[in-house]
Amino acid sequence: MGISTICCKLFENMIESYKNSSDESRTQICSKLLAIRKEIKANPEIYSDESLIARLSSSAVILQSNNPQFLDCLKTFLITYEKKVHSLDILAEYQDSTDKEDFSHEDREQSVKETSTSTTSPFFRELEAAIKARAARMDPNRSNSSFQI
Repeated sequence: MGISTICCKLFENMIESYKNSSDESRTQICSKLLAIRKEIKANPEIYSDESLIARLSSSAVILQSNNPQFLDCLKTFLITYEKKVHSLDILAEYQDSTDKEDFSHEDREQSVKETSTSTTSPFFRELEAAIKARAARMDPNRSNSSFQI
């Protein structure tokens, strides 16, 4: 499953918000953001919401001292994404100061459908299957008819 519609829209909004910033590395960051947007449009299946968020978040943290507006734009992106999709695992409560864009109910439903399959990584799906298999083996009510000495 590729990147969700809501994530794409929010990313577009973030790029537009950031274009007029006065950050030290604005030109370089904008060119990278536009390249990512082009990649997403050409091959949406290679990105997921999580991979885009991870890439943007790590960059914002590392670049924050000289590029605080990039961090602010990303914060707005993340809070709005959390409000719309509810899939981020925020470590603490936050003050919500963003009401920049409201999406329709259809966008919300589509995003829930898209993220319900993409929020669980292959690792966790495999882990869940292994736990279920182990639980089935450990079930005392299960017949031991297949056990032979």
